[in-house]
Amino acid sequence: MPGPVRPCRGTMFSGVGGLNLRSNRFAIPFGDHIAVVVAFALVYYLFNLVMFDHWNLMSGLRLSCLLLVPRRYWLALAIGETLPVLEKIISHAQVFGMPWAIGASIPFIVVCMPFFTAVVRRMPLRDTDGNLRITTVLGLNVALSVIMTLWTLTIGFLGYASHPDPVQAWWASVGTFTPSFIISHYLGTLTVVPIVVVMHEYLRRRRRTSHWWPLLHEAFLLVIPYLAIVVATARTDTFAACAFVQLAIVLPLIALTMHHGKRGAALGSLLSSVAMTCAFTTELAPATVGAEALVAVVITAALFSTRPFRTVRTFGGFPVIQARLDRVSFFVERRLARILVGIRRRRFVITVQQADRTCVADLD
Repeated sequence: MPGPVRPCRGTMFSGVGGLNLRSNRFAIPFGDHIAVVVAFALVYYLFNLVMFDHWNLMSGLRLSCLLLVPRRYWLALAIGETLPVLEKIISHAQVFGMPWAIGASIPFIVVCMPFFTAVVRRMPLRDTDGNLRITTVLGLNVALSVIMTLWTLTIGFLGYASHPDPVQAWWASVGTFTPSFIISHYLGTLTVVPIVVVMHEYLRRRRRTSHWWPLLHEAFLLVIPYLAIVVATARTDTFAACAFVQLAIVLPLIALTMHHGKRGAALGSLLSSVAMTCAFTTELAPATVGAEALVAVVITAALFSTRPFRTVRTFGGFPVIQARLDRVSFFVERRLARILVGIRRRRFVITVQQADRTCVADLD
């Protein structure tokens, strides 16, 4: 006589009382969501300290998170963007009105999410190797820059809803800067996203022996001192001076791209954007917008030239140029070593002299 039928493990009848109590599959990891909220809010706050109207780094932060953060954490991203600006919205609600407060309380990343999803459905986000396609990233950059600019203009119009002539006042204060806002979002994204994508690929492949040291070597010993000199001596009072500064700023980007490919383009875009922001400090001025446009075009061309199916002729293919670069690098290193040795010798001599004086004072 057969025994009683026992429910199989893993079926819907298993568990106490004939129900499946293994609910870990459906549990929400609140700890992970809280960590995402805190991390995004902290980075948002830090970016807000160094952001300008003509250099919007928040756009790069939003696109980087949409590209790399899983969709189950998108709600946490929206909450993380709302928290840093909530106090500002509450304090300005009486000035600009309740419609503006409601519109400003909607995070920009929430506005970008449906458009990001629509673009990704029509354009492949990753290639056969699992890396992010640079053409899709640049297309997303253009689309989201336009969307964020339109949303900025909409929120600004809501702030003038109580004005006697809202359209005229809105256009005079906000509408005339529409091209500047688009370039600001586009360049801010190009500053952050390329270096984030390159670091993500490096960490994903776990390439601990990747050829990063030559790039960092040239960046810290050649590019950063060069850009510091350019920024310190920059003059933007005439058209010729602005053109010279713009050309001097984009040259390291071109050199790093030709020498190191994608990694050089990513790091060069970051350094060139920072140098441009430091050299052109007047927000939304015609000279600043022109410099932004030039740097954005050069960064876009550099990123396009590093696509996997297009070979890049680096300086390694030109032995004469490579030898001269190595010679310049060796000369700079030798001069820096001599300066450091001289500083150490002076410190040693000063220390010995102070010790002698202390001994003589004690004897006296």
